[in-house]
Amino acid sequence: MKKLFVLGLLVAVLSISATSYAREGGAYIGIGGSYAIDDFYTEKFEDRAVPIAVNIDDTWGVNAKLGYHVNEFFAVEAVFDYFSAFETSEALIHPTTTGAASTMGIISEDGELNIMTFMLAGKFCWPGRAIEPYGIVGAGVMQADWDRKLGAGSGSASDSPALSASSTGGCAKVGVGVDFFLSDHLSLGVEGGTTFNWGNPEFDLDALGEEVEELGIRYWTVTLGAAYHF
Repeated sequence: MKKLFVLGLLVAVLSISATSYAREGGAYIGIGGSYAIDDFYTEKFEDRAVPIAVNIDDTWGVNAKLGYHVNEFFAVEAVFDYFSAFETSEALIHPTTTGAASTMGIISEDGELNIMTFMLAGKFCWPGRAIEPYGIVGAGVMQADWDRKLGAGSGSASDSPALSASSTGGCAKVGVGVDFFLSDHLSLGVEGGTTFNWGNPEFDLDALGEEVEELGIRYWTVTLGAAYHF
């Protein structure tokens, strides 16, 4: 009986050691899906002499990462995120003049804002046997492409060309998460955080570069993914 108890204890200790060892060092690769919740800063549009009301919807995206555990407490990651089609709608209250009369017209636009980020991040882990909470901080580059077209409420302005503008700049992310290790090599994880750009990029409003405005890009994300640990 004692021999069976000692053998069982030895197996348990070895199992714990093996599971922990997978996170003490080594590379890993992961992929997942994300949901981004709008927290964009649009006050610059609303405070214009000719105000623009901007609405931005939430969207889905993909996440990929390549990481390396320096030790059981710290890892570094190269993280790629892509969010397609933050759907946008804008309403521009624009003065128009007909003869001697001056009226206020509304020009509506519909568009899609696509965002791609690449960041290097530090992952600060609280080591555990099978459940590993962590915090993550990263910085890198953000590419934002905003394509817009005049909507049905544009009246005679509907013949105007579609507008397309891009911006590239710095960005950062801060988040927390939990990894659940199913084995030495496979883990599932959930992560929540916020991503924001450094400085507000300017987007063309008239396709001529004569009228621009700043859009503060920031959003919250929830990411579910899986990782393979080599």
